[in-house]
This record gives sequence, structure tokens and C-alpha cells, in this order.
Amino acid sequence: MLLTVTRLKHATIACHLYCHITKKIVSRYWNKEMSFKIFFVFCLYLGVTETKVFKNFNKCRHFFYKGQSPSFLNLSGDIVYICQQYNNKFFYATLYDTKNRIPVYSALELDLRFNGKRLDDKFFIEPMLATNGGGNMIEFDSSKHSTYGKKQALGTDYSNSGYDRGHLNPQMFNTLDDDTRYATNTFTNIAPQYEPFNLGTWQDMEKKLLSTTKAECNFPGARRYVIVGVQPSSNRYIERDIGNQQDVKRVNVPKFYWTAICCDTSTATDTDDREKGWSFAYKADNIYDRAVTVTFDPVDKFLPNQYSKIFADYTSNGKTVVGCQFSRDDAVRIITHIKQTIGGFPIFEPNPTSRF
Repeated sequence: MLLTVTRLKHATIACHLYCHITKKIVSRYWNKEMSFKIFFVFCLYLGVTETKVFKNFNKCRHFFYKGQSPSFLNLSGDIVYICQQYNNKFFYATLYDTKNRIPVYSALELDLRFNGKRLDDKFFIEPMLATNGGGNMIEFDSSKHSTYGKKQALGTDYSNSGYDRGHLNPQMFNTLDDDTRYATNTFTNIAPQYEPFNLGTWQDMEKKLLSTTKAECNFPGARRYVIVGVQPSSNRYIERDIGNQQDVKRVNVPKFYWTAICCDTSTATDTDDREKGWSFAYKADNIYDRAVTVTFDPVDKFLPNQYSKIFADYTSNGKTVVGCQFSRDDAVRIITHIKQTIGGFPIFEPNPTSRF
């Protein structure tokens, strides 16, 4: 399901007004039955009926900590809100940049119950970025959907591009069943990622974050929220030849990838566990290298030029928890443990918790 911003709201209002005026004019000269038919067809043409367009994440707010999405400082008119829907079910939420044709971020509630195999035989597009169709993502077919790429990336953009299809919400975070994994394979959840970075540092961090969360946030009743985002670059794009020796900048190649994790223990079954929650954020540059530096920050101080708040503040019994940071000491301990035990390719600062 696609959720759009203010300018689509204005367009919809204008269409409603136009249809209202047209109905008045037509009904004055034609009989009621003919008037209604013309009115209905005209408004359908303008896309007024059943477009399912909104301006927020209200339909899928449960994927965010305390039901609140990040507060963006400068949200452009090219941003749309998507409740990622597959087989008539919502699986996660994505803020999508239709100009750069990459996600801004994807948000999910992490499920720790099962493991499963990776599924790469199907990839999907968002039909409502091209038509007024239904809410479910549809499997991409280059022979049928070549005209669907005005506001989104397509499979043909990534073919022979030199970049991996970099999932923001990765399959390894979605292991309940096949549907949860397939739902991550939509191009609105994917951005160009250098293969060495993808299969090196970033994959190592995804695996370590999952195992760490299983070990450190598995309290009965606790919930785990993850947001993965990218920062667009200023001059890197997947370009495509459209003929006449003209190349079009199709898909922005992000400058860096980032992740924010929230272990929410406010709902823990045992009251003694309700102060054990933690949060942190980290980022790494999207470069052609397996070994990349990863930097950590408190969530409330992370990307201050883009977000005023990534995780909501929470007040209970007169105590306010800022940015899901129930226990700073636990966050520092967990980050230190990640650095000491991860192995693999990530490079860390000498003191990765210096800003906590």
C-alpha cells in the first residue's frame, strides 16, 4: 500500500472539486442516469476512486517503536510512504524517495522465532507507484513492467549495473515463513550496494546484530524494533542508455548505509526486566571494499542533520526514556562485546562508545 505526501492530497482535492462541478453541469442538461454514468467514468479517469493514498504510516505504525515513525527534518515532495504488502498482509514499512528511486529507510519489528533459507527467485515492484492498482506488491516482469519505472527502480536497472541489490530490511531479519522473506525482495526496499561491502562488513554486521539481539533482548514480552536506512550520494547513479547517446541517471547509489536498533523492554512480562532495554545506531560507507569502518552513536544523537528523532521518547511513572535508551550501560557493554567478538571484516574505532 502506497502512502503519499501533501501534493497528492492537493491533487486529490482538486479532482474531487472538478468532478463535483462536472456533475453539476452534466446533471443540468442530461437525465440523472446518464449524469451519474459520466460523473463516475470521469472521476475514475482522474483516479479519485479507491486510490488508497495517504500521507503517513497509520496503516502500519506497529512496525515502529511506540507507534511513532522517525521525525524527518526536511522531507521533500518526492517522498512516499509504503506499508509493504504481500499476499494481503503488511510486513514492514518503507519511506521511499521516488526521485532517487531508493528507500530512505525501512522499519520492522524483529522476529527471533525461526530461521529459514534465502529466497532469490522472485523480486517485486510497487504497482501504486505506476498505477492506481491494488495494494499488494507484484512480481517484476521485464516484458510487462518496463513502463513502471518512472518513480521506482526496476530489475532491469540492476542487471549488469555492477551493484548488488542491497536490501535495507534483509531476509535474515524476516524468518517466520516464506512470505516474510519474499516481502523483502521489493525494489522499494533495495538500494545499489557495492558487492564487497555487501558481502563483507555489512553482512557481518547484520549477522552479529541478529545474534546479539537474540542473546541480549530475549526477555519475555520484550519487543525489538529495527530501522535500516541509506544516505543518498551527490553524484553516483546507476545510469541507463536511452538511445541517441544519452544516459539517464536512474538509481542513486547511497553514500552510506545505517541501522538503528531498539530493545524495548517497557512491555517485558517480568517487571524487573523493564529497565534493561537498550538502543544504538551505526553506519558504514558504501564503498568497494570488504573491510569498512563502522561507527556507533546514541540514537538521539544520530544523523542530527536529517532526523530530530529516530526512536520516540517514552515516559512512565515520571521517568522519561529518550530514544529507547533504557540502560546506557547495557548499550555500551553490548557494543563493546560486538567489537571484541565479531571477527570478519568490520573495522571499529579504538573506542566505539566514546559518544555515549
